[in-house]
Amino acid sequence: MSLKASRRLNQGHLLKEEFGQLRTCEREGLARRFFENWFAVLKRQGLKPYRKIADMIDRHWDGIVVYRKSGSNIALGFVEGMNNKIRVQKRLGDGLCDEEDRCLNVLTCLLDPIQQLAEIVRSGKRRPWK
Repeated sequence: MSLKASRRLNQGHLLKEEFGQLRTCEREGLARRFFENWFAVLKRQGLKPYRKIADMIDRHWDGIVVYRKSGSNIALGFVEGMNNKIRVQKRLGDGLCDEEDRCLNVLTCLLDPIQQLAEIVRSGKRRPWK
């Protein structure tokens, strides 16, 4: 049993490492072919957690392509921080009846981080993703 478990762990680790090569694909067609080949190998391995992730990536493929084409390399920490601020504002504004008020509340709380990011990018001193 432990040999079988370690074999599955090893396969999962190899698949994870191989998936990292997707970022090196320069063109969309190559990236899609790489992903489809990786997905086919994954299906044969029968690793359910990886299958869920691969299905999610497949569903969001168009958004991933747009992100890559835009050249946007904003750090995920920045995006996560903004998402957290939005969740907090939504939670605090549960008593608000009007959806427009809720949207204005969220936008108001995000103005400062967005302005800071714009100033950093405009100045060229430091890229926000480095």
